[in-house]
Amino acid sequence: MKLFPLLLMILLPICAVFAADDNIDPQERDAQNLFLQGEASMKVAEYESAISVFNNVVKRFPETETRYQAQFRMADALTSLKKEADAVTLLQSVAKEENGEWSPRALSKIGDIYSGIQKYSDAFKAYRAIITDFPENPMVDHAYFAIGVTHFKLGHFAQAAEELEKVGTAFAANKPQLQKVSPGEPLYIKMIEPNSVSTLKTSYKVYIKTTSGDAEEVNLRPDAVGGDRFIASVPTVMGDAKPGDGTLQLHGADKVNLTYKSRYIGDAAGIVDKSNDMDIASSARMIVRNSNNDEIRGIIVSDTLNIEVYDPDQDTTDAQDTVNVIMKTKSGDSETVALKETGIHTGLFTAKVPTLKGLSVPDSGKIETDASLVEGTANQLNDQLTITYKDEKNITVQAVLGPKDIVAKIILYAISKVNTSAVESELKKSDMTLTADLYRARSLNEMATTYRDLGQDQKSVDTFKKSIILLQNLIKKFPNAPEIEDAMYSLFQSYVGLDQYDSAIGIITQMTRKYPDSPKGQQALFDLAAIHLKREEYDQAMAIYQNVANRARGTAIAEQAQFEICKAYMAMYKPKTGSLSSLTGSSVKAEQVSASLEEFVRSYPNSERAPDAMFQLARFRYETEDYRGVIDAGKRTQLQYPDSVITGRVLLMAAQASQKLKDITGAMDILRSIIANYGSESDDAEKMLADLNRKYGNKTTTTTGKEN
Repeated sequence: MKLFPLLLMILLPICAVFAADDNIDPQERDAQNLFLQGEASMKVAEYESAISVFNNVVKRFPETETRYQAQFRMADALTSLKKEADAVTLLQSVAKEENGEWSPRALSKIGDIYSGIQKYSDAFKAYRAIITDFPENPMVDHAYFAIGVTHFKLGHFAQAAEELEKVGTAFAANKPQLQKVSPGEPLYIKMIEPNSVSTLKTSYKVYIKTTSGDAEEVNLRPDAVGGDRFIASVPTVMGDAKPGDGTLQLHGADKVNLTYKSRYIGDAAGIVDKSNDMDIASSARMIVRNSNNDEIRGIIVSDTLNIEVYDPDQDTTDAQDTVNVIMKTKSGDSETVALKETGIHTGLFTAKVPTLKGLSVPDSGKIETDASLVEGTANQLNDQLTITYKDEKNITVQAVLGPKDIVAKIILYAISKVNTSAVESELKKSDMTLTADLYRARSLNEMATTYRDLGQDQKSVDTFKKSIILLQNLIKKFPNAPEIEDAMYSLFQSYVGLDQYDSAIGIITQMTRKYPDSPKGQQALFDLAAIHLKREEYDQAMAIYQNVANRARGTAIAEQAQFEICKAYMAMYKPKTGSLSSLTGSSVKAEQVSASLEEFVRSYPNSERAPDAMFQLARFRYETEDYRGVIDAGKRTQLQYPDSVITGRVLLMAAQASQKLKDITGAMDILRSIIANYGSESDDAEKMLADLNRKYGNKTTTTTGKEN
């Protein structure tokens, strides 16, 4: 019996790694040399030439591993030439070989190709084949991930969540070297007891111990009644051990042992201890701030850089540990900077680095640049700072573990002519544990959300309350600290998690008054509007969205605010049944809703939300029986956004609108276009087209009247 801890972390694509070998087979070496000729053609987009070379590799060296590489790159070349069907046929020949290493990769690539041309049902079949035919292969996790992401793109959010939750349950769960515990993230435990048929009351105990002294007992509950799978989750935090409190306190150098008394009877009768050991690992986060503690992507030269790295697995001693970052500019400066842990067992490392105008002096402890201004800009310098932190241990589902670079690129600016000096903030310095406590509060919020998603409502409520108490104490103790802006925002999120909207509105109101010009304040306003919208307080929501759109003009949040204005108009047009507006009529006219959506598309034609705005416009027009408007929206969407996953849905409405107008020929033409170009809606289009053919055959009409 095994214990399978499931760690839900950032997923990295699983890929092949080919290493040079001095003892390589001569056939393999010749095949690789020829393969590289094909790669050279690929780099200059000479795809026909590349295909010829790759095909030569396959024919001359059929017994080598390189011929698989050649087949895969040949598929890439065919895809670039828009010959997706040929690429799929080629990859299917690899999949049919049932090679344990290459066949699942071929199926994955087939799925990716189908997904790229919006034949999603075929993509799902390819990904599912990996799961069915190669259940022990690392590509299984990639398949679950790809299925989940595809469902998310299609708007199938429940299915997306269900599939994404399966990532890590197949491959990583069976590979001890991939099982890690990440402080601050819930530890998920899965156990299979083949001889057990569970009831609602069935539970099994797991005993958890750490080398730093923590000890917890966890009850595993059935994943499904009548099954043999049992699950549980345990919250984890950085800190000294507190045995028996229900939370796993960890140090960065801990070892975690899970023990379960198996009732499975094999060769010997009785209860047998089954044990599983895990190391600590965490995916590092790096934040770069200026002297005012604002998170930044650019800095004025003469200001101070505040660098934060949160990486609990580097908390390796009972003292304040250090980690290093490498800082380099394009102009030649290079610094290795040591970041010191903010306290004992916090896992948060910080350092301050001044920036100066002048000749670069490597290893001076400062960032210097004498770069000139970029042509056409007011104060941007022709230089850039790259900060790199090497995350030695991280969470991954890859078979090959290793360091990962966390990189931040910072644009350098000259001092503004209006403001000729940049003075570091003289705000009262807060206790160094403040930032660490803020991270703990964020972790509590994440844990509470996870409990809620798992249906453990009381644990969720209790954990949100712990976060609120911690954040309220921070705000009271350090009212002028720069971190309080983040603390107030986290407190707002805690109140929302408990559905305490009046308290949430109160804290956001305080925050926007205190920090009126910060990006976080703009986001807070946006979130406040969302609460008003949820409570159907449309006037307040619209006023805030308009304020955000005006104040943050030209930013992503302004674009989002403008889109939310459109959604608010639609919600106001269709008041809730039983409300006063439903009796007296909506104060918003249909023309206002259409105009808001049209305005958004005109203002943000390249936005990712623009196709969705066209979909909403088409749907609104359809519901208000403006069928010609629906057809117009369909034509515009296909013209402007031919590759969007939403375009097929808009066209499907346009076909239905044509049918409403009894333009059967037009409806059939649209349906054929959907079938040819938009795989996700092709099944619905084929059914509708078949119905029209049965009903009308070759007798089509183009009248403008509506159906009765």
